[in-house]
Amino acid sequence: MRGGIIDILLSFIFPSTNSEELFRRATLVDFIVKIRRKEFPDGRIGLLPFRDPIVRELIHSLKYKHSEKAFEFASDIFLNELSEDLSEKSDWNDKSGFVLIPIPGNENNVRNRGYNQTIKLAQTILERGGSAFFTLDAENLVRVKKVDSQTSKKRKERLTNMKEVFDIKNKNVLGGKHVVVIDDVTTTGATFAEAQRALESAGVKSVLCVAIAY
Repeated sequence: MRGGIIDILLSFIFPSTNSEELFRRATLVDFIVKIRRKEFPDGRIGLLPFRDPIVRELIHSLKYKHSEKAFEFASDIFLNELSEDLSEKSDWNDKSGFVLIPIPGNENNVRNRGYNQTIKLAQTILERGGSAFFTLDAENLVRVKKVDSQTSKKRKERLTNMKEVFDIKNKNVLGGKHVVVIDDVTTTGATFAEAQRALESAGVKSVLCVAIAY
């Protein structure tokens, strides 16, 4: 009872925005119908348009609120869109070779938030059916240098900023594997490009980069 009263008081002090209220009421179907899968010229895939207010709230809830609902929705969207692709890839039939790798978080952001949203997302994907396709490797792709914030930078600046930011801890583990790299949002593709470079240097057989939003 006490918790309910506190929640009511907080709702008066900090009223929900329209997008927060839309997300609170949303079902998975509300997101499935918004999927606008985009395959970029560099090979990365984005699933939901970030310009949509409810998609922005989904990503915000992943990044800053540790929302179980957001992680479950994002995981189900990922599996809904990718499971058929993976099943149909005739040269990917050895499912022991599927490795799901989350983009490593910025050290300061992870420390401030208390978690890495991409690792949590990858874990949830496996929990919600992805274990039929993937093993999880959240340790091998690592950040080896600090970078400035990407927010205000243009594409060329982002690519320069991210150059050689990732490395592989144990290349023997990933050699010959098929890898899917997961992130919450892609914009210029700079982060994915550097992750792919590092993974290819480890001898992976193929790399597919997928973001929940773009």
